Amino acid sequence: MSETPNKELAAEKKQLQKDKKELKKALRKADKLIAKQDKVLDLRERKDKDLLKEVTRRGYFPVKKDVRQDETYKFPLRTKSIKIGVVSDTHLGSTKQQLTFLKQFYKECKKEGITMIVHCGDVMEGSGFMHRDQRYEMFLHGLKNQLNYAEKFYPKEKGITTYMIAGNHDASWWNSEGYDFVEELARRRDDIIYLGMYGAFLKIGNVVAYVMHPDGGVAYARSYKMQKIIEKLPPESKPHILLVGHYHVTCHMPKYRNVEGIQVGCFQAQTQYLKRKALNPDISALVLTINQNTAGFESIETKWRHWYVPIENDF
Repeated sequence: MSETPNKELAAEKKQLQKDKKELKKALRKADKLIAKQDKVLDLRERKDKDLLKEVTRRGYFPVKKDVRQDETYKFPLRTKSIKIGVVSDTHLGSTKQQLTFLKQFYKECKKEGITMIVHCGDVMEGSGFMHRDQRYEMFLHGLKNQLNYAEKFYPKEKGITTYMIAGNHDASWWNSEGYDFVEELARRRDDIIYLGMYGAFLKIGNVVAYVMHPDGGVAYARSYKMQKIIEKLPPESKPHILLVGHYHVTCHMPKYRNVEGIQVGCFQAQTQYLKRKALNPDISALVLTINQNTAGFESIETKWRHWYVPIENDF
């Protein structure tokens, strides 16, 4: 009987033991490398909850940076009237975005000689975790991807400046990553001015407008939420004009408690989320003419722009 098989088996066993030792050595080396990398890891790349735990463990009290909100911006008005464009809830990154219509509106504003467009929030679709199935109706995921997309594709027309507030979808990046999305977008684009998160006052000549992105869903009567907002505005800071985003449906309440309440539409077609809530959005924008006199606010004129049939796969 030949001893060759036994010798081969012994050689294989010896080689296996050698490989096992080398593997353990490599794993120990990898563990040391990982431990070293963990020590120099930039804290900004860690999860917020882990950061907060570690900072607290070391005896510090973590405080989140304040966001800009409800600041006042002044725009001199040397004539009796001014035309501005108003848009909201563009939700870029959603498979239901209506970018073609948004670009069309910008071109129409340029033809009318409009140089100022106000955006009432939700520039982007956000993190994808606003509701359970949101991420399945997005073609663009991740903070950097959305930022690069907005920088490249958000409409840009010569002579037009867009003044933006951040909405709750934009703020999803602030809540999860501590990153102010619209503020960074404004840094990258010289035609975009960031006004802050959720709300800002615009003093256009003698006229005060408040731009806001509220919370909650649409009420049974589409004017109800705006009525409640106006009723609860502090008397000392009540504006002449209230421009409201978020609800995706249009509404105008003239002179309600001396406030012109305007609820702006959106540039996002009906999602499954909205369908389940029995909501059909208004794909709309507004050209607003503001008239003033020596005493202050005189009147407004509204010119609505509606699109009735959404474009499929407009991305």
